[in-house]
Amino acid sequence: MKRPVLFLFVCAFCAAPAAAQNASQQTLDALLNEVRQLRLAIERSNSIAPRMQLLMQRAQIQDAKVTRISRDLQDVRFNLAHVSSQMANGKAQLDQIEGKITQEQNPAKRAEFEEVRQHFKTEVEQVTAEDQQLRERESELTSQLRLEQGALDMLEAKLDALEKALEPPPQQ
Repeated sequence: MKRPVLFLFVCAFCAAPAAAQNASQQTLDALLNEVRQLRLAIERSNSIAPRMQLLMQRAQIQDAKVTRISRDLQDVRFNLAHVSSQMANGKAQLDQIEGKITQEQNPAKRAEFEEVRQHFKTEVEQVTAEDQQLRERESELTSQLRLEQGALDMLEAKLDALEKALEPPPQQ
């Protein structure tokens, strides 16, 4: 009976260094895997960071363009409202003068009203031309703003994609 116990003891004693060596190898493999993952993360970061910086600068420039165009569009719309008000006032005054012309019996006074009417008529025509120019400019700026905003959105989407690429991979 002593022999089998002694045999088991010798087997266990011989297996212990093999198990310790196996655990040591597993630890070494885990460390090696961790170093490889770290190297890949650093390489990915080093390749993405310059692109991200370039995209951020482009996005800032694009944002400045969008801001400038938005401001220009706001100014044009303000001027358009002012011109529309001027046009309405000019037309009202023109109608008023034309009413006075039809009622006036005195030829000298009537000639004077005709001169004033011509002045208002010229002014309304000028304001109408300015209104048309402002409407065309508003249309141009609106189209340009849409285009530039689309470009900005595209740059922001690229930045988001690069940001996601910088995130660490999920742990397994």
